[in-house]
Amino acid sequence: MNLNCSKILYPLLCACTTLFFVSMLVGFASSQTTPSPQSIKLLSKLDPDEPSTYLRAGEELGARAQSDQDRLLAIETLAVGLGIASRLDDRELAASLCIALSSVESNIHRASALWDLALLLDPSRYASWVIHRDALVELQTATRARAAQGLYAARFHDPQTAESILSQRSVRNIITEAATRAGFTPNTVDRLIDQLIESAKNDPCKGRVFVRQRGDGQVWWAACTDPHRPIGASTSDESFAQLIQLELILLDEQSLSSDSMPWDSVSYFEQTQPSRDPSVSAFMTIYSIDLSKPIWKNGSWVSAR
Repeated sequence: MNLNCSKILYPLLCACTTLFFVSMLVGFASSQTTPSPQSIKLLSKLDPDEPSTYLRAGEELGARAQSDQDRLLAIETLAVGLGIASRLDDRELAASLCIALSSVESNIHRASALWDLALLLDPSRYASWVIHRDALVELQTATRARAAQGLYAARFHDPQTAESILSQRSVRNIITEAATRAGFTPNTVDRLIDQLIESAKNDPCKGRVFVRQRGDGQVWWAACTDPHRPIGASTSDESFAQLIQLELILLDEQSLSSDSMPWDSVSYFEQTQPSRDPSVSAFMTIYSIDLSKPIWKNGSWVSAR
């Protein structure tokens, strides 16, 4: 990276991570799980004197992860390796560990900030940073759009579309986040969605005003005289308002993510927030990493002594 690029890029990186750390500092639960025999074998090969062993193990653990707990163990392994590599001043390896962490991180702010840290540690990663930094943001933007479409289909008694979209785990996770943000109980929202889909399957009108009928060799459109509920309504005024609020939250998040000038850049240029660099120490705090305990044994991280 040339000097002029560094002068422009560095303050932008600072600005882009300014607001990330508010959400990132929310408690990160330590993994309590029983890994598979293959995972235990990988973890047994961790060596604090060879931080690259944490990269290999963490990447494989992340690729094999079948649950959130498996993913947390992969994240912890990579984070410990990042801390050790940083202590040894192996900036290239530390950058690789940041990128590996980003690939298993589900929080879009942490994932982007990890890419920023990787670039600050190793400027040769610039080309990859340009391509991959906001990949998770773009993926979640598309998922939010699908989630809003699924809720809309459920409201309008289109069970086939609603079920095909809302059965996706990633979509349900996004709706759960939106429900939490709105102050709704996620389980209640899940039950409402399932109820809407099942109700639509039993509605002969499927939310339509007109239905096609056949008889005496003819086909014609007739007004639907027996709908279970008005088109676009829900089982109650309260549930209808909840669905509309969830759709608005999902669509608002989508518009923020796709804005031509990202909100974090606007914050920098208007100088409404102080600049702050992503740092290794910050991620040690976020992931609750204790570098005096770099060995995984019997379900927990312990001292190497």
